[in-house]
Amino acid sequence: MEQEGYRALTALLPAAPAVPDDEPFRATALPSPAGASGREKLDHQLKKAREGFDLAAKRLALAEVVLKGGFPEEVLRPIREALGWALTSFLVLYKADRDPSGDLPSPRLVQSDLVEPGRLPDDLAARLARVRELTEPAAEGESTPPPTIKVGESLAAAVMELIEVGRQRVVAEGL
Repeated sequence: MEQEGYRALTALLPAAPAVPDDEPFRATALPSPAGASGREKLDHQLKKAREGFDLAAKRLALAEVVLKGGFPEEVLRPIREALGWALTSFLVLYKADRDPSGDLPSPRLVQSDLVEPGRLPDDLAARLARVRELTEPAAEGESTPPPTIKVGESLAAAVMELIEVGRQRVVAEGL
């Protein structure tokens, strides 16, 4: 706008006209990363999460092969690792300082960062807590019966649902 036009318009406005250099509003924080570097950071997070979900799916595929082979006692470790990869990948979507890994995050972290904000459904979180409990390694000297094939299938189904929900979130966050 030209200076003369600006002055003419400000003369028509009642009380306290704005000075051309005044800012009408300054946001204290932006809701999303702005600029090329912010988008690159988001893309990097999404890539890490996607790779983590892919590794979780591979570990789960191994568990399903072992289960179909008739070795239900050997299915617990790959399911637990798949759960770890899937949960940490899910956390990567919302915490930039994390990296996906096969180690399980603490139950409190999952509760506070995924369940309470509504990022992970309550019923799925309850089934995943059961997966965590049933795949826990036995204590030293303790003998535990192997899981049945039906239990192994239900554990694998819960982890697969988590992987699918996570992949959907990756796509949604990337839009």
